[in-house]
Amino acid sequence: MATFFVGWPWLWAAPWTRLHHFLASGTQRQTIHVFYWGQVWADRDVPWHYPVVMFLVTIPLGLLLLGCLGIWSKRRSLRCDSLCAGSAGTLVFVLVTFMLPGAPVYDGVRLFLMTFPLWAVFVGIGAKWLVGASVPVWQRRHLGLRMAVVALLVAAQGFGLLAYHPCYLSYYNLLVGGLPGAERLGFEMCYWGDALVEPILAEAMRHSGGKPVLMMPSLAPFHGPGVRMSSPALADHRVDLMDGTARSTADGVGPRCLLVYRRRADLPPSSGSDQEGRVLAEYRKQGVWLSRVVELPEPPTSTRHR
Repeated sequence: MATFFVGWPWLWAAPWTRLHHFLASGTQRQTIHVFYWGQVWADRDVPWHYPVVMFLVTIPLGLLLLGCLGIWSKRRSLRCDSLCAGSAGTLVFVLVTFMLPGAPVYDGVRLFLMTFPLWAVFVGIGAKWLVGASVPVWQRRHLGLRMAVVALLVAAQGFGLLAYHPCYLSYYNLLVGGLPGAERLGFEMCYWGDALVEPILAEAMRHSGGKPVLMMPSLAPFHGPGVRMSSPALADHRVDLMDGTARSTADGVGPRCLLVYRRRADLPPSSGSDQEGRVLAEYRKQGVWLSRVVELPEPPTSTRHR
C-alpha cells in the first residue's frame, strides 16, 4: 500500500477521497461489450468460464504443458513449498475472483495478466524436471544436450512474437488452431486496435481525398485523436479520424472511406465487409483480416448540401 501511495502523486492531495473515487470508478461506469463464443456479452454477464478459457488459449502451448508438468512434479510437496503454494494459490484466487457472478471482465486477459508470471514459476519447475526426467533413454544423453533441447523447446514458444508482430493482442495458441481457429470458434480478434498499423493508416490517408476518415469502433473520445497522433501519414497530411457513429462533417461533407479494426464486440455484422463498400486495403495475420480501409458510397446530393 505504501508503494501504491508513494508511486501515484494524484492521491497525495486528498488520499481517502481520491482512493474512494478510484475504487468506485471500477464499478460506476458504462458497460463494456465482450465477444466470446460467437456472441456479444455485457462485461458483467460473461460466462463464468471466460477467464479460465482465455487463460488456456493465450499461453503458448509448450509453456502451458511445461507449467502443467511443473505442477504435477510438485503434487506431493506443494503444501510444503511456500513459493509454489503461494504462486498456485494466488493464481487460483485471481481466476476465481473473475469467475464470480457479476464480476466485470473484458478485453481478453488484460484484467488478469498477473496470472502469467505466476504460471511462469511452474513453467520453470517443469523445464527443470524435464531436464532431469528419469527416462532411461533420456538420461543416457549428456546433461548439456538435455538442457539445450529443453531450452530450444522454451525458445520455440516465442514464435508467436514473430508470427503476430505487431498485433500481439490477437495471439491464440494451438489449442484453438491459432488465430484462424479462434475466428471460427467465435473469439475476439482485436480488442484495442493494435492492428491499425501505419501501412493501413497511410492507405486510409491516400484514399481520403483530404477529408476526415471514419473510424470504427471508437471506444473513447481520445481514441481517434490518439491514433491520428501516432500516425505520420495522418498527422503530416492533417487528416482527422471521425467517430464511427458520424457520417458527415460539420459542413455536411461525408468521408470517403471507413477505417475498421476488428473488435467484434462493438462492430455491426456488416462493418468492414463487402456489404459496407469496396475493400481498398486490409491488414491480415495468419490469413485473418484484422483491419481494413473500406470505400464509402457517396451520400445523396440532398444530404451533401443540407
